[in-house]
Amino acid sequence: MRTHFVQSLMSLFMLAFVIACGAPQEDSRVLGEYYGGASVYYAPNEAYGDTLDSKEVPNASPAVVEQDDQIQYNPYENSSTDNLITFAADVDTASYTISRRMIEDGVKVDPSYVRVEELINYFDYSDRAPAQLGEVPFLVHLEASPTPYAANKKLLRVGIKGYEVPADQRKPANLVYLLDVSGSMSEANKLPLVIESMVLLLDQLNENDTISIVTYAGFDSVALPPTPASEKQRIINVLEGLSSGGSTNGSGGIIKAYELAQSAFKEGGINRIILCTDGDFNVGLVGEELNTLIEEKRETGVSLSVFGFGLFYDDGTMERLADLGNGNYAFIDQFQEAKRALVDRLVSTVQTIAKDVKIQVEVNPTIIKSYRLIGYENRKIADEDFRNDRVDAGEIGAGHTVTALIELDLYPMDQRPSIDSFRLSDQPNDPSIPVRNASESTQADAMIIDSRFAMADAPLAFVRFRHKQPDASAEDPAIESITTILENQIKEGFSDSSRAFKLSSTVAAFAEVLRESPYVQNADLSAMSDLVESLAQDETDFQDLARLISKASEIYSNSSLDVVGQPQVP
Repeated sequence: MRTHFVQSLMSLFMLAFVIACGAPQEDSRVLGEYYGGASVYYAPNEAYGDTLDSKEVPNASPAVVEQDDQIQYNPYENSSTDNLITFAADVDTASYTISRRMIEDGVKVDPSYVRVEELINYFDYSDRAPAQLGEVPFLVHLEASPTPYAANKKLLRVGIKGYEVPADQRKPANLVYLLDVSGSMSEANKLPLVIESMVLLLDQLNENDTISIVTYAGFDSVALPPTPASEKQRIINVLEGLSSGGSTNGSGGIIKAYELAQSAFKEGGINRIILCTDGDFNVGLVGEELNTLIEEKRETGVSLSVFGFGLFYDDGTMERLADLGNGNYAFIDQFQEAKRALVDRLVSTVQTIAKDVKIQVEVNPTIIKSYRLIGYENRKIADEDFRNDRVDAGEIGAGHTVTALIELDLYPMDQRPSIDSFRLSDQPNDPSIPVRNASESTQADAMIIDSRFAMADAPLAFVRFRHKQPDASAEDPAIESITTILENQIKEGFSDSSRAFKLSSTVAAFAEVLRESPYVQNADLSAMSDLVESLAQDETDFQDLARLISKASEIYSNSSLDVVGQPQVP
């Protein structure tokens, strides 16, 4: 009787603890094993299997919460009724690191955690960057080719490469370290790794930079007022003196961090908050109230970047905060990842070269029957908002690579519709523009397309970009540019495509396998791994990717995904 009473009491205690910490939903699984004194949580996921034993995964993967109940997949769109694709640029990378952690731990990735664009944009495809920082601070690279990952389809790659600011030309930085020191941050891969990461970042700064430190748990505290980064030992002493405990009032810390950032604001410089947390906000403003706060504060000229740490990790909240705060979002699961983000790619991480970056692809409806944007499901923008400069979009840092892939189904030559089926305009996504060159037989409600599609050598697609300068306000107009690709520029075969095309399309196919996309037609992970390995050269990221896909091929060996072919290794 006493034993049962004690067990019941302990069960009630654990239940209360889980609820207080904002734990997984009621149908999630709490594993009873402990690693480093902390429970390991996994979010609901059938792929883990009913008999998962936590002893098999001693470096257990992050348990990500607050995902949408329904996974959204971009469908094929009929180009005769809608030939515009509009979305925001995205340079976040957290989804790749979370997926990598799970695969390395020998478990399937929950599909709801996979954002295809974040896996694609984790990698640098060595696209050429602008030689100098101009009004348009990036170069655009378009390429189209057959794809081995979808039968009888073509793939259009839209690549953006930002201007690479030399380290000695980086703007002076006013950085606020906003550090979660609540009780949930006690594990070795949380606060101790945060401290190591912030010291790494400090080592890259100079006497022109300023550091402040705000900590938060049940209440917020200014651990270090704005201090020259040259006073390294003073800053390190503060960092090494931090300890964890208490609840998580993240909003209180965010408010204090913005106040400090404003007090040390650098005109024309970098003003950024670096939030390091496991995302377990359970006190203060949460949800939409917190989102609204971040939206308001971004107008002050201070951006918010988010770095996630730890096993119990709220991916959804962290992504939203970084997006709303005009910052980037990464997940740090190990020291090497911290070095990659905060040392190797420091300037990309902290210095924005273009903000509110929108991309609009207009496909030729007389050539392309239907199309599908791969990924970017939560980055889509209404077509009519492309030129609405009050609509927030994505930011690009110095040297960042942004890649988008669009799957195309082309008409057979003898089945292509006449240009007379459409209305022609210089600005097709603005119906208020007077229509010119329309044939007399055209229906008044026919779709409006770009008048240049009526030319003899008509483009396959136009790709338009809009962006603002980093210091522009919501009221300031954006700068628009356009790039074109012709049908005769489609490569004959996949083997004729560039290294960047082969690698990015393979990363996308791998991501779609992990996401269990209904459009996956080739799940031969072993062949994908071989292809990446053959193209990796001496680049560590791609070497690691080849090994990761190989590991995934073992985990997913019993997958029911349809296999229709193999990518050819060049």
